Amino acid sequence: MFKFPMPPRPRPLPEGERPKLQKLFGSYAHGTLALMGVAAGVIALVTLGLEIFFESPLPAALGLPIPYMSMPLGLGTVVLGGLMARASWKMALPALLMGAVYWAMVALA
Repeated sequence: MFKFPMPPRPRPLPEGERPKLQKLFGSYAHGTLALMGVAAGVIALVTLGLEIFFESPLPAALGLPIPYMSMPLGLGTVVLGGLMARASWKMALPALLMGAVYWAMVALA
């Protein structure tokens, strides 16, 4: 029977030493979380733009209590930005700005 080779075990850190911060997709999920917030914001803004442009009545046809299908993504953008803001305002700013633009578009539409 074939067995996959196991990766080497990480060595324990010396007393009082912290692990090194890796870049965007490293062991700390800050970059990944920030990128997920930005991606959710882009998708929400594009979807809302299409819904406004084509006057899509899809939520009403499905019997949903929301005016736009992209509202959960707009909310998710703000939530991911808020979670990221706890660690780094600089990395959370794009998601928070996209969330603010999204909800401004919803309010003005």
